Amino acid sequence: LASIEEQGKLTDALHAEIMAAETRTALEDLYQPYKPKRRTRAMIARERGLEPLAEPILTQPRSIAGLDALIRESHIAPQPRPVQPTPSQHTYSFETPTGDITFDHDACLNCESHICVETCVPQILKLDNGKPVLNISREDARKGKCIECLACEVECHFRGNKGGRINLPIEGLDDRKGGANGNPD
Repeated sequence: LASIEEQGKLTDALHAEIMAAETRTALEDLYQPYKPKRRTRAMIARERGLEPLAEPILTQPRSIAGLDALIRESHIAPQPRPVQPTPSQHTYSFETPTGDITFDHDACLNCESHICVETCVPQILKLDNGKPVLNISREDARKGKCIECLACEVECHFRGNKGGRINLPIEGLDDRKGGANGNPD
């Protein structure tokens, strides 16, 4: 009752229904619409007023033209892409809606933090013998349960053992990059 009252949604009729509930199931059914939702990182960011910063990022087109515009606007010179380490023989990969995610399980075994699992926003990863694997089916990951938020890769890079890689192809990027040296035509 206190939780519903704090929300300002406790009416006399609802109070009477709750008090008259004869089973736990009936009580839970009455409480369900008023049950506080789990606070996500996105909810916390909105509470802190960061939503206006996210809107331009989320609404921009995923194209090389959009990237070029961002680079021009920010006055950041394009940097050559760092050479990726050669992955080990023990990799674990799964498809996402627009790309794929690969974990180098040799690197993961030597990771102390396993931060990728902890920071996975939709909580689709779990540890299996010290290695990150899907907590859902591969099909569910491909259909969108993996929201491609990049949290696992970013945190793995900065606070883990650099074993996670996300590949999200951008239409036209290979054409724009040109040859193997990465320079545009």
